[in-house]
Amino acid sequence: MVTVRGYDFGWLVWFCAAGNSFFPGVGLILIAVLLLSSAKRHLRNVAAHSLVLLGTLLIALSATPLAWWFYSLWLMSLFVVAVATPLKSRVTRKVGLVCRPVVLLFCLWGVHMNLPYHLYPELPEGTFGKVYVVGDSVSAGIGGRRERTWPKIIGDTHGVDVVDLSEPGATVGSAIRQGRKVRAAHAIVFLEIGGNDLFVPTPRAQFEKNLRELIEKVSGDERLVVMLELPLLPWHVCYGRVQRRLAEEARVLLVPKRFLASIFSAEGATVDLAHLSPEGHKLMAEKVWDLLGSCLTEDLSAGGPVATTPR
Repeated sequence: MVTVRGYDFGWLVWFCAAGNSFFPGVGLILIAVLLLSSAKRHLRNVAAHSLVLLGTLLIALSATPLAWWFYSLWLMSLFVVAVATPLKSRVTRKVGLVCRPVVLLFCLWGVHMNLPYHLYPELPEGTFGKVYVVGDSVSAGIGGRRERTWPKIIGDTHGVDVVDLSEPGATVGSAIRQGRKVRAAHAIVFLEIGGNDLFVPTPRAQFEKNLRELIEKVSGDERLVVMLELPLLPWHVCYGRVQRRLAEEARVLLVPKRFLASIFSAEGATVDLAHLSPEGHKLMAEKVWDLLGSCLTEDLSAGGPVATTPR
């Protein structure tokens, strides 16, 4: 819960951290550009500039990991339109008019590049019978081995062999050790890792090196590697770029960051905004099963818990 003077703004924080504020931000900028070609001058200027500022803020808070050069050119063209169009000089007005379609192009281009990362990946129909979980305390929990974490819930409920390799406090670098324990060929490897690299920031280059090595360790011709994208704050956007780039290079299925954000934003799902409560583990188990269930072999006749936690 994030409160200011008694008002809960947690929903807004997670809305932005999930990257969802990118799209209304683009929408406000589009409306602002249209206003600059209509309405009376004073109202037009006030409304358009207000919408430009609000739209830009929403896009920045979304921490959408598009390229820096893209953001730079987009912002420059938007600045020219917002500043030059209202001026009385014929030259500056013409410059503003020329840049107007450029801004519209960047808006549409940004949506085109970002929208696929907000859609859940299509998982292949299969008969995978084992899931390896490589993760941190979101999966391992903070209550010891007796805690009923989401990997255990899935194993107990659906009779799937869930090998929980997660460790509290794990980073991408330390998770490489977890990756070495992935041995079965025909299995799903579920990567829930990287949050601790944001809390005590791992340098971007080292984060990329570690994540590349981890993906190489757990990948295989008959394995399906699924990675959760991290909900981000604006100053963490470089980590999102690394995740998206490496996922594309290694053909890892990347789950949108709104997946984790929807869990952490649910009422009663966390104990301290960073760790799941019992209700949070149940919700996580449901959502992970909804995501992976179609490509897993469910055997309810297996009997007894089948989730294992090697240490």
